[in-house]
Amino acid sequence: MLPGFKDVMERYLAQVQALGYKFIGLLAEAFGLPSDALARFYDSDELMQHRSKVSAVQVNLFCLHDLIPV
Repeated sequence: MLPGFKDVMERYLAQVQALGYKFIGLLAEAFGLPSDALARFYDSDELMQHRSKVSAVQVNLFCLHDLIPV
């Protein structure tokens, strides 16, 4: 693993989680509800499953030519 990778990923996931909760509040307001109206449908932070998948992707540059219209 890369040095510091775990700490960076944990900070990133915490920020994504906070953004997700903010977005849920904005959705509720868009429906004319209080921002916390949908909160009862979610467990506590400890019980929620926020997932991330890190994977390596190998790109074949010769195939990109076929994907990009000229």
